Amino acid sequence: MTAVVKPTLSSTSASLPMLAQASTIDPLSLVQQDPLHIDFSAFPTALSDHENLQCLTTHLLQFGAVESLNLSNTTAEAEVVDQLVRAAEAGGVSQLAHLSLCASRVHPLQLEHLLKVLKTRAPLLTSLDVSGNNLGDTAVEALVQWIPASLKSLRVSSNSFSAAAVTQLLQALAKANLPALTELDLSGNKFDEKTCQALHVLLTTTEARTSLKTLCLAHCGLDDASAPCVAEALHTSAVEVLDISENDCLLCFALELEASRPISLPASLRVLSLADNPCRRTAVSGLAQSLRGCRDRLEGLFLSHTLMGDASLAALLSGAGALPALRVLDLSHSGLTYRSGKVLSQQLPVATQLEELRLANNMLEVEGVMDFASGLERMCRLTYLDLSSCYLGNCGAVAVVTSLLRSCTPVECLDLSDNGINDAGFRDVCNLLSRLTCPKLRHLGVSKNACTKDACSSLMEMMRGRQSACHVVADETPLEELASSSGSRNNNSPSPSSMTISLQKCFSMLKTNAKDEALRCP
Repeated sequence: MTAVVKPTLSSTSASLPMLAQASTIDPLSLVQQDPLHIDFSAFPTALSDHENLQCLTTHLLQFGAVESLNLSNTTAEAEVVDQLVRAAEAGGVSQLAHLSLCASRVHPLQLEHLLKVLKTRAPLLTSLDVSGNNLGDTAVEALVQWIPASLKSLRVSSNSFSAAAVTQLLQALAKANLPALTELDLSGNKFDEKTCQALHVLLTTTEARTSLKTLCLAHCGLDDASAPCVAEALHTSAVEVLDISENDCLLCFALELEASRPISLPASLRVLSLADNPCRRTAVSGLAQSLRGCRDRLEGLFLSHTLMGDASLAALLSGAGALPALRVLDLSHSGLTYRSGKVLSQQLPVATQLEELRLANNMLEVEGVMDFASGLERMCRLTYLDLSSCYLGNCGAVAVVTSLLRSCTPVECLDLSDNGINDAGFRDVCNLLSRLTCPKLRHLGVSKNACTKDACSSLMEMMRGRQSACHVVADETPLEELASSSGSRNNNSPSPSSMTISLQKCFSMLKTNAKDEALRCP
């Protein structure tokens, strides 16, 4: 999970072996692992091989009971879609319920042909993901004509749809009055006032008022002039997951439109992303008041690039009150300084369920993190802590690790990258992490620090002294080669970028109520 990663909208993958090269894939064995749920998304070039594609087609035709098919990120886009059409025409997708063609370079004409076939040949299809294909407005008519009465999930983000095209799609969804529509992702497409009005109609006059649980509107050009009707509609909706990041519409959710119609966030809300919506200081109290309506249920709150300094953070946390269900909090890039250390120490331990905390790219410095560390000892459920680029220095890094040791906090992922830690500080951190009382770290980020090759021995001693494996990321340091060759990176270890869990993955995990393992690092 990172400075907030933009929602990735490909379908959730089934568990598949992580093979390094597409050429080593045995598609038959992959299909046999779970013949009902086929997922090629982890192997983007696999279907470029004609034999692999033929194997998939044969399975669809002969087995005839595939329920989900994930072809996201495939690079042999034209032939893949053509083969899928042929298989559908021959009855190979009659049981298909979930189809993902996310970022698979589908052409609008191909999509039109495919949807025409699926309308009659895939009567059970309830979930479609065609995000990230840059389809353009010509594809909207095909989507409108296809919409089945049983549709539950539609993801069409990042397709360069104009506001008129999105309006047309929303009007079609409202006209269909779908009884079970639970997820709608329109992120990365344009909105205007008419589009917002069409969404208002969908959310207030159709079954979507109670059925829709996930709504993603990131980077849609929403602003304070066009979005008030959306805020009003959401106020009475049953939405649980809301992503309005990368817009400029925060005032709509922070202030009352009229004294008689207070606008607040829906009480049903469990996950909220306001990332990259600059929050003016005058609006902080209104936003805090709006959060009060959903604070008892709120589990994920993403505020990266939203707040503007220490005063804003203090006003928000005190104004919103206790957040007893909060499990994920992202305050990265919030303009915080050492003054916020005490606020974090006092307010965050009240969130007794907090599992993941991101404070990256704030100038907490040594003084701030020393204050924060005292509260860290009381966060008994914390499993992920990102303090990268916080100007900690040696003393700050040691204070953080010491607090984790004292509290026995079950931290599995700790990112101390880009904090000016030199050899002496790195040695102290490694000595602490070598102790038997150390939390069982699985991922440690120390990239872009000031250590030299002299710190290699400290890293080696830590790796030898630990009872459990630890994946060390030391990019852009002399330790990078050692971290890579020490065995800490293997086929099952994530890349440095996967130290961050995507927003969409967080959404999915929170929606499934997987309380024990939901937000642990990959």
